[in-house]
Amino acid sequence: MDIIIDSLKYCRQEKGLMIGAYVIMTNHVHLIVKARNNNLSDVIRDLKRHTAKKIISELKNVSNERNDWILSKFAFSASRSFNNYQVWMHRNRPIELESLRFIKQKLTYIHMNPVNAGLVRNTEHWVYSSERNYMGLRDVVMNIDPIDM
Repeated sequence: MDIIIDSLKYCRQEKGLMIGAYVIMTNHVHLIVKARNNNLSDVIRDLKRHTAKKIISELKNVSNERNDWILSKFAFSASRSFNNYQVWMHRNRPIELESLRFIKQKLTYIHMNPVNAGLVRNTEHWVYSSERNYMGLRDVVMNIDPIDM
């Protein structure tokens, strides 16, 4: 998860990614983002490429049964492509957030992910979520660009 956080921080600081909300789960990520330079697809492509390389490198550095199993799943996913491993899905599922009501709905959905997955009882207990930023808690893993509501 730290690889993803570090990459998001970098994209926010260096590539103009504005992060309105996020949750990083064990097997997927939800983001509400936009790009200052209207190049969101380029930023997301670079983010996915960089994090995939880092994740694969980390898994290969420590050979154990768990890491070998994960690498085998990434290899299976890539079996229909030209890559050795596929960490991310090829396409994203972007949804344009047009109304304040829809934004609030998606923000709640994102922040409720860890609760709905049974990982925590309260949204603020999941460290890898912007819910902690919105609640004004001190221990956040990264800064965001809060959505005005």
